[in-house]
Amino acid sequence: MNTPIPSDQKSAFLLGVFTALNFDDKVTESEAKLLVELLKKRPDLLEAELLAPYREKFRPILKRDYVSRAECSGIKDLVFSALGVAAAADTERMEEIPFDRVDSIDFAGLAFVVTGQFKIGRGFVESYIEDMGGEVKGACSSLVSYLIVGSIPDPVWKFGNYGTKVRSAVDLKRSGHELLIVSEDTFAAVIKEPNKAPEPTPGSVTPRAND
Repeated sequence: MNTPIPSDQKSAFLLGVFTALNFDDKVTESEAKLLVELLKKRPDLLEAELLAPYREKFRPILKRDYVSRAECSGIKDLVFSALGVAAAADTERMEEIPFDRVDSIDFAGLAFVVTGQFKIGRGFVESYIEDMGGEVKGACSSLVSYLIVGSIPDPVWKFGNYGTKVRSAVDLKRSGHELLIVSEDTFAAVIKEPNKAPEPTPGSVTPRAND
């Protein structure tokens, strides 16, 4: 039986952290130790529903200055298990990306993730975000406010019509995080930017892993 997806804010934050750690579909010992350091700085996160089955295992680790290889392995299993729980909420592939309707986009001081190929140019989108005071991140997490999705499917998208960034964004939204998924057409309309670049021809697209 699948464990229900946690809905408390601490769990939503940790789910974002786990997603970032698993950005390249693996969690290294160094990344496992980073999670331990985070919990040392934020001991309140131990009360997250997501960590309930592992709470007592973490307490002695947080009191020490080292993490054993076996403990790192256990932390990796925790991350994979937690991400598996999030994905279990939607066992069927999404037929369509659940885009949000927005009339405006706030940029200053907010984090963005960009995925897919864009008619107006992916480089243009990323540069525009940064010029307007936003920050472009490599993966969705609880710190991200917007996911901007290109209208041209990327060859590396894991699920055909969307990739792992969209999947992660949907999971975060289900966990209660206020992340907006915005289509290229909506983004272009908001900034009133016409098409700047032609669609890439077959073979001209540079694949991006974990997009």
